[in-house]
Amino acid sequence: MGARPRRFTEAVAVVPVALLLGVAAGGCVSPLRQPAAPLEASTRAGRSDPAELERQARELWDLRPDLDAVRRAAQAWLDAAALDPRSARCADRLAEAVRAHVWLAEHEESAAAREAAAARALDAARHCRERFPDRIDCEYWFAVALGVTARERPATAGKSLALMIEALERVAEREPALEQAGPHRVLALVYLRAPGWPAGPGDEEAGLEHARKAVALAPDFPPNVLALAEALDRNGDAEGARETYERAREQAENWAARGHPDAPAWREEAERALRRLGGAAPKGGR
Repeated sequence: MGARPRRFTEAVAVVPVALLLGVAAGGCVSPLRQPAAPLEASTRAGRSDPAELERQARELWDLRPDLDAVRRAAQAWLDAAALDPRSARCADRLAEAVRAHVWLAEHEESAAAREAAAARALDAARHCRERFPDRIDCEYWFAVALGVTARERPATAGKSLALMIEALERVAEREPALEQAGPHRVLALVYLRAPGWPAGPGDEEAGLEHARKAVALAPDFPPNVLALAEALDRNGDAEGARETYERAREQAENWAARGHPDAPAWREEAERALRRLGGAAPKGGR
């Protein structure tokens, strides 16, 4: 497809590909704390039933890696939220819209499309956070959206990463098991991949600590095990990293057998790391 390899969304409990945090901390030229733009349904939503839009969005989301299907899913979730803003489901729909736009920020082929998806993710996350301040999942997805914004707009990275870590720590304190231990998993990858002091918040020991917490909370979720393997490797335990990547690959194969659409990407990441570390040959001659 030509898309550059990365791994942020899987880090956040959806799919993998690399969080590009290797940028120096700098001034924030973007008003990251600005209010969200007004939430309006697209003209295509018409008189649609919000519940039906939500059902369509779930079906489209399950078609990934089809880019157009995910774009339509993201819009359907936004439309459902805009058409029924007082519903108890509005926060859930906004959170799912952020998830889909984060995925698109990982997979769109052009830089302009990736940046646009990151901006839409952040705007939807602001809506979720402003309208539902007690919803901890809104805080989580706000942090995730800040992460892809930092990658796509490096000039904002310093402020974005600081706000991201603050938000994730709040979520980890209140609901550490959210999104398959997402707060600890994402914190682990931030600390592992961000530049270290004085340029940034990078801290490989802290990354290992958070990765272990994620695996303790959700040991069978492959992205947690991938994060732990990376943390072990970064902290000098190559043998432990190889064993953990092999475990992640086996888990990914089990998830693939159950039809999870992100499992092939998780398996590929484990196999790529094993090739680099000189681990066991991939199964099936891959």
